[in-house]
Amino acid sequence: MGILSRLFGGSQPTPEERSQIIAYLVAEWRLRARQDDAAGEYNDTLTRLGGSLAPGNEAAATVAQVARHMASVNRELVDGHGDLGPVPDAAGRCYFAWHKTYLALADWASAAAVAYEAIAASSHPDAGRVQTLLREEESSRRGAEKEEGRLMRHIRLRAEEGRQIMKESEAGNDGSATQF
Repeated sequence: MGILSRLFGGSQPTPEERSQIIAYLVAEWRLRARQDDAAGEYNDTLTRLGGSLAPGNEAAATVAQVARHMASVNRELVDGHGDLGPVPDAAGRCYFAWHKTYLALADWASAAAVAYEAIAASSHPDAGRVQTLLREEESSRRGAEKEEGRLMRHIRLRAEEGRQIMKESEAGNDGSATQF
């Protein structure tokens, strides 16, 4: 076994396998883009209203509504991830790492929504549970990002190539005509 094989965990993928892995990565990135939009809305709302949150006030109700939306998007993310279709064998570890992350994210988002709903209803949220779930999600995300990096190195996909492929896929071109 050569040094590259040892470094990258086996033989290099064929061009067909590389294309399949890239298609998987693009599907993964597209799923995350919707979640990123919901997370952005949630973070923007917290930034704007977080300082004025008080039991039973309008700010708490608004944050609770945005948190419910984010929780819903995260549940859809888990479902959508389960429907990705055949995942290339070489991408299996990456797929399962992201799935674990999405499950943790959905759990955290649901707990955060419940907590903000409690604040909006002048009740006491379980902040400890929300913090614990957030730490679990962050740990899972770091692991998934590490697996994705390994997969990208395995197929020798540089970050800038990945960004270009994603741009092309968003523009309606699936990137299949692009040679890497």
